[in-house]
Amino acid sequence: MFSKARVFSLVVLLWLFSSFLCPNNGFGLSIEEEEKLGKEFLSKVKKEFEFLDEPSVNCFLADLVEHLWRSEDNKPFNIKVYVIKKHDMNAFAGPGGHLFFFSGILEQLDSVDQVAGVVAHELAHVAFRHLSNRIAQSYKVGLASLGGMLLGALLGGAPGEAVMAGSMAAGMQMQLSYSREDERQADQLGLQYLHEAGFDPRELIDLHKNLQRYTQFAGNKIPPYLLTHPTGAERMANLDAMVQGIGPRKPSAYVEELRREYPFIRTVVMASVKDSEEAVRYFSELLEKKNKRPEYLLGLSIGLMAQGDAKEAQKALSEAIDLAPSVGLLRTFMARVLISSGEPKRAVNYLKDVLDRTPDAPEALYLLSEAYADMGDEKTALTYLQRLAHMEAAGGTGLFKPDIYYKMGTIHGRQGKLDLAHYNLGLFYLKEEEPQKARFHLNKALSITDDEKLKETIKELLKQTNPGRKG
Repeated sequence: MFSKARVFSLVVLLWLFSSFLCPNNGFGLSIEEEEKLGKEFLSKVKKEFEFLDEPSVNCFLADLVEHLWRSEDNKPFNIKVYVIKKHDMNAFAGPGGHLFFFSGILEQLDSVDQVAGVVAHELAHVAFRHLSNRIAQSYKVGLASLGGMLLGALLGGAPGEAVMAGSMAAGMQMQLSYSREDERQADQLGLQYLHEAGFDPRELIDLHKNLQRYTQFAGNKIPPYLLTHPTGAERMANLDAMVQGIGPRKPSAYVEELRREYPFIRTVVMASVKDSEEAVRYFSELLEKKNKRPEYLLGLSIGLMAQGDAKEAQKALSEAIDLAPSVGLLRTFMARVLISSGEPKRAVNYLKDVLDRTPDAPEALYLLSEAYADMGDEKTALTYLQRLAHMEAAGGTGLFKPDIYYKMGTIHGRQGKLDLAHYNLGLFYLKEEEPQKARFHLNKALSITDDEKLKETIKELLKQTNPGRKG
């Protein structure tokens, strides 16, 4: 006798096999075309929105993506994650594996399992390359116009129409939006990701119920996520049936760790999107009304630091660390405060404790490079920067700090290693999308290096620069 879970898994396996065996690629873009469009799309998003440049949040989401994505064999792109500073509950997968989350998703969802449900659904769209089939029909209009139209379709509603109006006819929105079949496929595969990663798939049902409930009480203010990923009674029934069929799964130690860390990440987002006065007032009130919680003390410290009150920020973080000694994020924030206050030696102690628990913690490595550079030990600083560069080359760290390469180039220059100095400066400008400066430094490195392996690497990088682009 087969269990419900085994029958469900077999059905999903057969369905996925048939989908991949006979994909709907009649209008699909090539991987290279979609990656090129992805870069143009990212530029469009950067012009429309302000990004949340918070390493701890970016790294958390990158780790979450990696954990959900690890069971997928069909990985057409390396996933890049971005957080947009906007209170709306919205998220979308752009072309080429670029995933965008509005800060409102993290502000308003109190369960990492629900956040994982949103991430898993977007990853499923990427795996099926749904956008490829949608946008190929409009590819002839040009990358710049298509980027705007696509962003409008993914935003939905009035915000989407406003974006599309500046690029091309808003009537293209329906053509570029996901179909009901696209959503059905993403629901099925997304649930499979959740189950295999050890999250609770039932939280996805709660997510949609909360969104629907919010819509009923908010009148015309429909959450943007529902505008681009519409739900309904039939879809909810299908989701519920799939969840019942797949059954619960015991979470791994890693998932439990993500659950413990998420309240602190959520607090970082909430504190970072508020102005400093509002953040201090908000978290002070929470600390007065409720029992002292370490995440509230973290939020207070972020607001205090934004106001320039490093002494009080240290005090709040010390208290938070006493309450939650196993949370490495608190020690990382303490190191930030100490480095900015001119106390790099104390910061090193906190950061090494973080690395003892998590050897490849990206922000801890980055801050250690800063601390040692401040102490005049550039050799040690360089080793930490090189570790980060190696991690990024192997698939990304979630840190997204191109200045890693600028700092390495500067240190190599002071050491008299001019080929490596120009090479790293070339990488920096390449990642900053300044191809003219990148070509200058890469060509300079190529002309002076005796390292044959480095020469080949530089030649490959030079192919990525386009003389026709402004830089």
